[in-house]
Amino acid sequence: MMPHLIRGIFDGDGSIMAKPSPNNDGHNRFLHSISFCGTHQLMENISNYIFEHLNLKQKPTVYDYKDRQLSDIHIQNIEDIKKLGDWMYKNASLYLNRKKEIYNNFLNHYWQIDIDEAIQNDNKIKSVLFN
Repeated sequence: MMPHLIRGIFDGDGSIMAKPSPNNDGHNRFLHSISFCGTHQLMENISNYIFEHLNLKQKPTVYDYKDRQLSDIHIQNIEDIKKLGDWMYKNASLYLNRKKEIYNNFLNHYWQIDIDEAIQNDNKIKSVLFN
């Protein structure tokens, strides 16, 4: 149930970025991150849980906003973003499409994974095995 809970928090008060950005030398960099926003305690709990259970390379740091009751965490390591995204979206049927599409763009950029093709292949395998 935790992937569904954390995905719900992410859909409500999180963000994902995966886009090219021009560099000073004329080359494009690819900017990527997943972040969550909420109370300090909630961010601490999410950080601890995903670090321990997903075996992330870097534990997300909790940042407190000045003069506000909000905190946030950011995941920027490429492998950690993939672990978290795969975990949140595995067997998921309810999610914000726009955030899932950005995650799919991230996958496509780093792993050249065509999500639609992967789903079609998975469905073909299932039909052969179970029909």
